[in-house]
Amino acid sequence: ASFFKQVLTLNEESSTETIDLYINSTGGSVSAGLSIYDTIKLSKAPIRCFNICECYSMAALIFSSGTGGRYLFPNAKLMLHEPLLGRPVTGNVSSIHSLYETMNDHKQKLNAIIAENSGKTLEEVNAITDHDHYFSATEAIEYGLADGVVNYENIMRGE
Repeated sequence: ASFFKQVLTLNEESSTETIDLYINSTGGSVSAGLSIYDTIKLSKAPIRCFNICECYSMAALIFSSGTGGRYLFPNAKLMLHEPLLGRPVTGNVSSIHSLYETMNDHKQKLNAIIAENSGKTLEEVNAITDHDHYFSATEAIEYGLADGVVNYENIMRGE
């Protein structure tokens, strides 16, 4: 809710001034990440994303969703993979099957977003997310997940 409130406030101040989002995260929950994704997409003001170290998992999806540019520090990394369970699986067969369906739905939704952000086909994204796939800054740009490399001086000059 905090990120949403900050973006809402900045949009009220100016719907055209770019908002900078600096990310260094190993990821997190799908629902929290999709809330941030929705906020970025619904913002009238462009949101420029910077990967200052690592954007793994959900953080990589958020980073690649920047609407005002997606920039990495030279040694930053991205990592994509399928959604993971963060807890032991217990319950009856029907409950476990329901969990499987939910996880598969998440996988399809997240991969569709990554495909849209990168310009790749869903099949290409499915192939790359079936395991932990790490990208250097150059590889992330080549794959379509980022727009360029920046350094501290670029950011200080507002470039």
